[in-house]
Amino acid sequence: MIYLLIAVFLWGTSFIAGKIAYDMLDPSLVVAIRYVLASIILLPMTVSFIHKEKGNFNKKDFFLLILLGILTYLSLQCYSL
Repeated sequence: MIYLLIAVFLWGTSFIAGKIAYDMLDPSLVVAIRYVLASIILLPMTVSFIHKEKGNFNKKDFFLLILLGILTYLSLQCYSL
């Protein structure tokens, strides 16, 4: 139940924070900051998952995941999905 309340709080305040951020900064910079923060937050979870699945991940798979992330970022920036 507490996780649901945290999610609702973060979702609700993100619109206010976004409006303030878009007034102060360039929208592209705000989006880039959001992606960097999300990457920093998700990186420890990704690393722990990779360590648990030692036999299934190699350097090629990690490179392909990074490439997929970059291509997704660029395609979303270019086509504004």
